[in-house]
Amino acid sequence: MRNSHRISVLFLGGLFGSYAFAQTCSNNSVTGSYGYLATFAAPGTASTGTGTGTTTPTFSNTPEGNLLTGIMGTTGSSVSSNLYFDGNGGIWAAQTAAAPFQFISGSQAGTYSVTSDCAISVSLTDAFTTATTPQTPVKLTGFLVKSGTEMYLAYSTPVAAGQSVPTGNVALSNRTILRLVRVINYSGGCSVATLNGAYGLVGSGITSQTTGSGVTATTSLVPSNFLARIRFDGTGKLVSDTVPTGSPLGTFQQTGTYTVNNDCSGQLALTQSSSTTAGTLTTTTVTNTTVRFLITPPVSIVDYRGQAAFQNLFDLKPGLVFAISDGNQTINGIGSAQ
Repeated sequence: MRNSHRISVLFLGGLFGSYAFAQTCSNNSVTGSYGYLATFAAPGTASTGTGTGTTTPTFSNTPEGNLLTGIMGTTGSSVSSNLYFDGNGGIWAAQTAAAPFQFISGSQAGTYSVTSDCAISVSLTDAFTTATTPQTPVKLTGFLVKSGTEMYLAYSTPVAAGQSVPTGNVALSNRTILRLVRVINYSGGCSVATLNGAYGLVGSGITSQTTGSGVTATTSLVPSNFLARIRFDGTGKLVSDTVPTGSPLGTFQQTGTYTVNNDCSGQLALTQSSSTTAGTLTTTTVTNTTVRFLITPPVSIVDYRGQAAFQNLFDLKPGLVFAISDGNQTINGIGSAQ
C-alpha cells in the first residue's frame, strides 16, 4: 500500500510540475493579422486633472485614424478593424478594410516590443494623415494571452504636469481597453456569409447615469448588462425564430441587420420591441442598439493524445467579441453559436 501511495505522489508531482515553467515570449510571438476591438471610456470616466493641456491632433478618416481619434478623444465609442504585426517589431495598417493577410502591403503604422514575460509595448502613429506637424506616438501597454494569438492593451489618459499618476483600479477606470485577436484566415477575407445561424450574446459594463438637474445634477457609474439571442441569415439580415407557447425566448430575441468587412470586423444594428399595457392602452417601445464586433476563430478541441476530438457543429462555427459604446454606456462581451 505504501508503494502504491508513493507512485501516486510522484505521478502528480510530474503532472503539475510540467506546468511550472512560464511561457517565454518575444516579438516573434506576435505575427500576422490581428483584428482589434477598441472600447473608449464613456463620459465621466476620463482623467481630468489640472495644468497645461494638449490639443487632440486631427487623424485621417481611415480605420487606423479612427482608432487613434477614439483613443485620444473624450467621448464613449468603439471601433474595430485590423493591424498587421510582422513578427519583427513592426505594425502595418491598410487604408481601407482590406483582406487581413494583405496588410503587409500597407503602410507602417507603428512599432511594438514584447518582453520575455509576455508583456507588450505598442507605439502607434497615423500612417495616412496629411498633417505636416510631427506626430507624437500614441503608446499602449498590455500583455499576450493564448500563446500570442490574443493580446490586451490599455491606454492611460495623460496626467497633467504636477498631478500624481493614478494606480490600481483608479488607473484602470481611466483607460481605453483594446483587445486584439489573430484573424481567421478565410480565403479572401470575411463576408456576411461567414456568419450563419443562431448566436447568443452576453456582455457587461457600465452606464453613466445623471440624477437631478442644474447645479444639483450628479453623475454616477452603475453596472450594466446585455443579453441577446440573434440569428444570422448569411445575407446581412438578423431574422427571428417562431417562439413556442410558454417559451421565454421572445424576451431575449432581437432582429435587425448586420454588415461584415473583409477584415472580419463588422457591425450589428439590433432592434427589439417591448409592449406594456395599462388598462386599455398598450404602449410599444422599440430599442435600437449598435454593436461592433470581431469574428474570432472556432474552438479547436484535442484529446489527451493531441489529436482532433469529435466536436459539435456549434464548436466549428466562428465566435464573436463585441462592444456597445455610446454617449452613456460601455459594454463588452462575447458571442457563441447555439
